[in-house]
Amino acid sequence: MSTNTKRLNTPSSWAKAIADTLIEQGVDASAVFEEVGMDYQLLKDKEARYWQDCITQLWHKSVELTGDTLIGLKVGAHIHMTSYPTLGYSLMSCKNLKESCERLFRYQQLLAEGFHFSFRKEDKVYCLTFDILPCQLTPSVQAMDATLSSFLTFIRWVTGQRIEPLSAHLKRTKPEDLQEFETVFSCPIQFNSSNNCLYFSEADMEFPLPTADETISKIHDANANRYLEQKIGGEFSTKVRHILIEYLPSGEPKLEQISIRLNVSSSTLKRRLLTENTNFKALLDNTREQLAIAYLENKDLTLTEITYLLGFSENSVFNRAFKRWKDVSPKQWQKNSESNPPPN
Repeated sequence: MSTNTKRLNTPSSWAKAIADTLIEQGVDASAVFEEVGMDYQLLKDKEARYWQDCITQLWHKSVELTGDTLIGLKVGAHIHMTSYPTLGYSLMSCKNLKESCERLFRYQQLLAEGFHFSFRKEDKVYCLTFDILPCQLTPSVQAMDATLSSFLTFIRWVTGQRIEPLSAHLKRTKPEDLQEFETVFSCPIQFNSSNNCLYFSEADMEFPLPTADETISKIHDANANRYLEQKIGGEFSTKVRHILIEYLPSGEPKLEQISIRLNVSSSTLKRRLLTENTNFKALLDNTREQLAIAYLENKDLTLTEITYLLGFSENSVFNRAFKRWKDVSPKQWQKNSESNPPPN
């Protein structure tokens, strides 16, 4: 169990996908929801959200009742573009999969507050990394299975092609029966890895999407940005974090700026963050640290560009901050990460 006390929420579409899968397997989904203390009626509201720890308990109960430890792979197939219309339409209107991944990185919290996605290119191979942040409970293995399954389902649907990863590295232990994994992934899989990564060829990532439309893409991008800023539920600190990410490329945001943007007083902003066991300085620092790691994994960005994106005045300031976070310089961190290169 994690010592993290931060409560993260997850859109109801994930819970609905679990419920639909349980029903397919002959399980009374409404009774399962009641047993773990979740409101089954919220599934009718696409805007509703559940606490991530409740979803984790739902996963555990689903495995217990079905005896299916690979149920996550089936649940992932129930996540469609219409499950996230704002983000789904935005992704499908992109020029290619690479551009879709760039947009997914920007709007990843529309999928779930605990969802973490990043990608990088090394030589002619793209590495896509997926993770789920822990709350009081450690996320279930099935949650990650479903996440990867849904991603593969989406890219195959949006391209109209049977896109297959070059390989997959998964944190989970190797299941006794590999048939379902082989069917979903259709590539070599390395289990017990340090990260959850899918590797794709340059050709696949640059495959033109048949649904690409530059004009429509701009409209959906704007819609996704507004949704992320105004509609996403959850903690006040999450809303502050979204605005910080938007403001950082223009320099270090000030508390007063964020207060005006949220239409609250500075004292109210401080008080509301304090009720969530954080403060403006800590939230800004944490946001920069998380973004720094994601940006450093993108080898197309220079250190100067990353310094700018994080709102630092010069490289030396970024270096000092990163050493405080990770005990090494940004360059050294990149070198260390290269010790686990993607497969050829």
